[in-house]
Amino acid sequence: MNPRALLLQHLARAEQLLRVVYPLSQNPKVLLDACKEIQKGIPFLLQLNLEMSVQQEAMINEIQKIIEKHEQAPVEFSKDKRFVICSPEYDLTQLSSQNITHYLTELRSLISHE
Repeated sequence: MNPRALLLQHLARAEQLLRVVYPLSQNPKVLLDACKEIQKGIPFLLQLNLEMSVQQEAMINEIQKIIEKHEQAPVEFSKDKRFVICSPEYDLTQLSSQNITHYLTELRSLISHE
């Protein structure tokens, strides 16, 4: 499969988690799973060699950092429909459905201008 199709598959999985699984389960950890799906698609996005704005590059770095923080986090918890990742220094990173929606919208916009 080509990189664009593989990227779209990961974005569709993230969208499914956000729009179907999360509302049914009401478990904010599903937001992390959606973010992981988006992150899995980033290598395919980079293979497309698209022109990206500084904001889009920053967003991609932010997604990568969220997953890295999750892997190193000693504490994670859910609060007010958000998934909170706590670093060893107790810096908090929060994931909400709005974050994931923003990432999906931006990435779909980016590949639609290809």
